[in-house]
Amino acid sequence: MSSWFRSRSQINTCRKGMLWWTGIGWVAVVCAGFTGLARPVPVLGGEYPLQPATWTEVTLEDPVWAPRQKACRYVPGVYLCWELMVGNSNCRWYWGTPEGTPEPTVPWCGLLWPDCTPVSLAEAEAIRRWTTGQSRALFFDDFQDLPPPTRPGWTLYGPGATTGSRVLRLEPGQKMITGDPKWTDYVLEAVVMLHSDQGNAGLVFRVNEPGSGVDQMRGYYVGFDTKWLYLGKLQNRWQELARFDLSKLDCRVTPGVWNQIRVAVQGPKIRVWFNRMHPSADPQGGLRLEVVDEKEPVLAGTVGLRAFQTAASFDNVIVLPLEALPQPQSK
Repeated sequence: MSSWFRSRSQINTCRKGMLWWTGIGWVAVVCAGFTGLARPVPVLGGEYPLQPATWTEVTLEDPVWAPRQKACRYVPGVYLCWELMVGNSNCRWYWGTPEGTPEPTVPWCGLLWPDCTPVSLAEAEAIRRWTTGQSRALFFDDFQDLPPPTRPGWTLYGPGATTGSRVLRLEPGQKMITGDPKWTDYVLEAVVMLHSDQGNAGLVFRVNEPGSGVDQMRGYYVGFDTKWLYLGKLQNRWQELARFDLSKLDCRVTPGVWNQIRVAVQGPKIRVWFNRMHPSADPQGGLRLEVVDEKEPVLAGTVGLRAFQTAASFDNVIVLPLEALPQPQSK
């Protein structure tokens, strides 16, 4: 079920348990609860960022929700979403996007692809935690609760300090590492935003022996600029394993826009998904690179974030066991 608000007064009305047509969408109650990770939604010319604290006030304080809570067994919430599933419709674009604009790098609306896999593993994890109190993640950070550089669990390498508010920003030449060096096969996902059309940024994985130099580590890096998606091995120097031409995609990578990267590692096999689009434009389901590193593969290590010759922002970092990788559902 979906909901849409044009003002705070409509939110207050919804707290009274009403369902009505606003002129641009139905307002409804959902039992799944709020993820706390949804993208900012334009409201009356501005953006209304969705945060857990805001929606706790909206959804949990009014006693009218108590009977509904018992009925659905979950904490009820309100979610801003036109379509639960990403459709071949205008809801993939942002509100007011001019006609002819290329496919967005991340769908504006929708939590599931048509094959019933989640658009974002981080959003799926947040929903799971919110509704069940359970977690499948080996690691999860949405940078909501404590700004860097004093962020627990992370180690910064490179010059200067990190910045950011509710996202993590790295300056050129920096990387941040987290996780367990004994991790072997896993899924890593995050969203990354470039802040210039120079350099590249992305994720490092199976990291060992990291140091202050931008290439100082042993492991792998998947990153992108405005033209290419790169996969390579870092052994204190860069060794490219594969690349993908981003001009083949309907969506365009530009500075100031979020891009989603998902990596799955299993033994020497590495798969990379990047900016998946609707199946009508992306029959590969977002899979861009698939490589088997047959020459001295790195088979275990931590994960992290890296910026090379550009500043970049990062958000919704999640690591899951390999068996948690969503499997497409057949029709």
